[in-house]
Amino acid sequence: MKTGTAEVKSEQKVVGSADYEIWDSTTEAIEDRGEEVVLGLINTQNKTNAMNALRQLHSSKPTKAALEAEAFSLCSLDELQAVAGDGAKYRSLLDSKLIEVKEKYGLNKDVSEDD
Repeated sequence: MKTGTAEVKSEQKVVGSADYEIWDSTTEAIEDRGEEVVLGLINTQNKTNAMNALRQLHSSKPTKAALEAEAFSLCSLDELQAVAGDGAKYRSLLDSKLIEVKEKYGLNKDVSEDD
């Protein structure tokens, strides 16, 4: 496990930094925090990704990041655990879900690459 640090702003001013864990696998995260907590984190992020993707789709031309966030939200926990730690397999899974998202919104290759 590694530790990350993120700058925290409040009212456009930096008020400090937050340290957080970066786990190398879901197994490591579960061992560290417990399955219930990790599942809660995944579900919370999944909800956030879905909400952000929908918000982006209705505010302007969807970005690649917004589409990928929605694609991620379509991945099951079992699918994510099966590809954990393997970037190529994860990318393949995400790309397959991205096809579903693009079909859902009738999009082709004209999606913005901005993140």
